[in-house]
Amino acid sequence: MSEKRCTKCGETKGFDKFYKKKATTDGYRSECKECTSQVNKRYREDNTAKVRQIQAEYRKNNRDLIKQNGAVYRAANRSAVRERVRRWKIENPEKARENKVLQEQRRRSRMRGLPAAFTRDEWETCLSYFGHSCAYCGEPEADLQQDHVIPVSAGGGYVAENIIPACKSCNSSKRHSDYIEWFMACGQYSDERALRISRYLSSLAGRGRYRLLG
Repeated sequence: MSEKRCTKCGETKGFDKFYKKKATTDGYRSECKECTSQVNKRYREDNTAKVRQIQAEYRKNNRDLIKQNGAVYRAANRSAVRERVRRWKIENPEKARENKVLQEQRRRSRMRGLPAAFTRDEWETCLSYFGHSCAYCGEPEADLQQDHVIPVSAGGGYVAENIIPACKSCNSSKRHSDYIEWFMACGQYSDERALRISRYLSSLAGRGRYRLLG
């Protein structure tokens, strides 16, 4: 016997159309691959936030393994990878630009021997926390920049607990300044925003390294 009936769609298909499962009598799942894929797709659509959280946690806890597997795949599929990247950049210009910013920020930090582990998922979480607005002045802006609370020149790494969103004006004004001194004097200060920044960074640092206002 080299085929079985799918309990989901009722069609009889070859074993190659079913995923393996050791716990079953014949060693295969009861639903065919196509039905399993549809179920998984619906689950992802109905639980988007949960799925993203699980994926983010997996990437965070398995960075070395993911990096290793990625390197092996890229080495074996160089042409296909280059073409896929080229198409992705054309279809996703905004994300491609963000990736370029991430890579440049990491490069700058590593050149100074500073930690550089900030990820796209962490940036999305950061933007969401601050309502996609400048953490300093509160103005919403489509092109928010990544500001180092502790500047790179002062030893601030490119890590989640040191990055918050800032509009171009605030980021350019702050530059290498001390966070507290600049925020108090820039004319944009508010207790509410200072406390919001403090709580966000403290929730990530948890060790008092970034003792801010509030």
